[in-house]
Amino acid sequence: MLILAIDTSGNDGYVALFKGEALIDSKSVPPQTQTCLLLERLDLLLRDHSLSLDDFSIFAVCTGPGSFTGTRIGVMTAKTLAYAKKKPIIGYSAFIGRNKPFVPIGKSKGAFLKQGGQIEYSSFDPTQKSDEMPLDMSAIGSYILEMAGENEEKLEIAYPEI
Repeated sequence: MLILAIDTSGNDGYVALFKGEALIDSKSVPPQTQTCLLLERLDLLLRDHSLSLDDFSIFAVCTGPGSFTGTRIGVMTAKTLAYAKKKPIIGYSAFIGRNKPFVPIGKSKGAFLKQGGQIEYSSFDPTQKSDEMPLDMSAIGSYILEMAGENEEKLEIAYPEI
């Protein structure tokens, strides 16, 4: 099962190709460039692996928290692709795949996941990022695959024939 994942919600945006839960490749989409680079990076990913959008079983998209405009660009792109190709779409949180409950947004702001699932937006010192680990892409792939399995019936009817 090939999965295309899109995240344009924060500072470390990407388009990623998963086969099952295994990351095959990803291309970065830096903040403030999503409208210009998202489709270009997607095209590059597809060409690098001789794929078309028809080859994907599922589209997945990060739904934030994060930059409102960045998240909106990623979500609408994924929804448009899924609708056009009559494929299911799965949303996932920006907290999936992170070693701590923090998502950087901009140069000195971020979203913190608090006890009970509350999200707090706050400033942080960008020089204190030494303990920040890169995204665990396999955790993202596993989550998407798990959600696809749990919602298999819903996924099949997500885009019925019109």
